[in-house]
Amino acid sequence: MNDITKEQLIDRIVREVMYRIGRQDETEPYAKGAVVLMTSHVPGCREAVRMIEELCGADTEYIGFGGAGFPEGPYPKVSDAELIGPEAVSERVHLKEKVILLAPKLVLLEQIAQGSDEGLPAYLMIRSLLWGKDVSALLDFEPPRFKRNTFFERVVSAIETLEDVGIGISTYRCVQGPEEGMLALVTERDVVSAAAQGRGRIRKTAAALVTPAAKDAARELGIVIDG
Repeated sequence: MNDITKEQLIDRIVREVMYRIGRQDETEPYAKGAVVLMTSHVPGCREAVRMIEELCGADTEYIGFGGAGFPEGPYPKVSDAELIGPEAVSERVHLKEKVILLAPKLVLLEQIAQGSDEGLPAYLMIRSLLWGKDVSALLDFEPPRFKRNTFFERVVSAIETLEDVGIGISTYRCVQGPEEGMLALVTERDVVSAAAQGRGRIRKTAAALVTPAAKDAARELGIVIDG
């Protein structure tokens, strides 16, 4: 082997080693943070955002589909999926550790449960499962109890299927209920009961309905109806 051949061989070996070292350094970026997919109107925005911040922290991105987003106010920025483009949206989701579907329509839940990836949101949810991400759906309602031969049967079945394939199901309160001890409806029976217990006051919510008989009984028995 002459000197020229040796130099060429050494050069090839060096280039091959450098190439392999470079390939070892080409690792995928570490997935971190969360992305929230918004596909429809979100009732109770404030409570939804509060819960997401508790679950995911500040490193959370929101992406809206079909014009979905938050109303004006102190809410996080929502990126428009149509402006970003499907490939860029997929890449953003791919780089996140957690993927949350926020207040989806029931038809979308059924679609995902059936394994259909038609449409970008469904595609991203199913892909995220295959990518091994922490995937969940944050619902604005408590899953209904099983109701055979009714519409609710389909809802329950879809939610159970989603949980079976690894999609976590969480809920948030989009409607604030009355405070403890406050009545949303005041009837004559409530007034009589308060008088019998020695209570001179009944607390009600601001929008509570007070029946005419309850008002008459309150006047006769000296019961004050607050609210």
